[in-house]
Amino acid sequence: MGDKLFNRIYMNFINYIYEKTRHISEDSKAKIVVFSFFMLFINMFLSTAGVYKGSTSVAALIGIVITFVIILFSVSEKIEKIEINKNLLILLYIISGFFLISGILHRVMAYILCSLIFAVLFPVFYIIFNSENRYSKFLISFNNGIKYNFILLIIVSIFISPLTSGQYASFLANPNGLGAYLTIVLPALLYLFETSGDKTNKILDIILIGCVFALSVFVKSRTTYLSFIFIGIVYILYLFINRINIKEILFRLFKIILSSVLGTVILFSMLTYVSNFIICAEKNILGNSFVVTFKAESSYREFTSLSEQISSAADRSKKGIADDNTLSSGRAEIWRMYISKLNLTGHNADKLKVPYQGGYLKANSHNTYLQIAYSAGIIAGLSFVIMNVLFLIYLLKIIFYGFTNRNLDIKYLFIGSMLIGCEITMVLSSVYYPYISSVSIVYYFVIGYLFNKQDKLNI
Repeated sequence: MGDKLFNRIYMNFINYIYEKTRHISEDSKAKIVVFSFFMLFINMFLSTAGVYKGSTSVAALIGIVITFVIILFSVSEKIEKIEINKNLLILLYIISGFFLISGILHRVMAYILCSLIFAVLFPVFYIIFNSENRYSKFLISFNNGIKYNFILLIIVSIFISPLTSGQYASFLANPNGLGAYLTIVLPALLYLFETSGDKTNKILDIILIGCVFALSVFVKSRTTYLSFIFIGIVYILYLFINRINIKEILFRLFKIILSSVLGTVILFSMLTYVSNFIICAEKNILGNSFVVTFKAESSYREFTSLSEQISSAADRSKKGIADDNTLSSGRAEIWRMYISKLNLTGHNADKLKVPYQGGYLKANSHNTYLQIAYSAGIIAGLSFVIMNVLFLIYLLKIIFYGFTNRNLDIKYLFIGSMLIGCEITMVLSSVYYPYISSVSIVYYFVIGYLFNKQDKLNI
């Protein structure tokens, strides 16, 4: 009875959207959807850069509106039957329910909003895109939105965010945020590179892949480097399973390496010499009212050389491995503090005080699983863990099936590489809240296909 009611409500809603939008051409719909995904990441940029003054609710509300627009223009046919993995859906509802309870008990509106997103918005999205054909269309739109967004980031960075000697953050004000963003751009570009039949687009994609690696050198994030390693393993595994010969694999990797080397040299020049020239010109035109994201007295002459940038990135990547620094960068102490505070009903949105250099510092849990358990209660945290374990099991079965049949669909390259980048970031950062980080955007949208019943996943 419950299943039938659930199916009827969602089917009627989705089919109503179809009736109201079917007169719009598919080409127009596709352009609107790509632009909407582009705007979804613009919203994330604004949130990460602090434009919303730390308000998760503002970013979430804007994200909800954009997602609803995506849903409106993504229904291309009537849905006759809903097939969805009820086990995963129940886990999502449990997480949603405990966020609602915690939000009411602790009077946190952001938790209540998060609960509604999990319970209503995402299930509708998953139902619409869970067929193979619709998910393929989603991947093209989603990844192109990321691609155009990345191009914009590079252009804006050249104009207002020159390179510094420390960890580069562009205009996002947080190098870890930029590093996390790069871990989702790489799989998107790899997917587009592998699926594009247009030579010009392939060349652009490989150039942008080089820019991703170049920016990772300047960001100097160990989490980003670790994610890149595993994304690379998934990519090579995909090529091997699909019987791409060794010569072709090496040639593709050579193109990526060459693009990365050239991209690093070119971007370094653009973010130092060219950026400094542009900013000086802007200041001459606009006067002292012109504000940029770096100290006004800085100039490219104060920047380290490219060799020093690379050396600094290499040194940071070995931090905690080749020296006496702690590998977790203080996260272990934070995790212990948060674990000791876990309960069934969650807590308010305030950060805990943790020991730091002889004093105390307010910090989030630096772990998505732990943050959900702290914010919404242990049961919500365990449900999120179980859900991700099921995703892992499904993907391992899919890869085994691909090995057996020597054929792995391109969408699993994307899902696998995206999720592994997300999971690494989620273990080391608190990024559970929808729309406020690149990882949370990608994670909640990409997992939609895994909400299919197992027989549709070929496992």
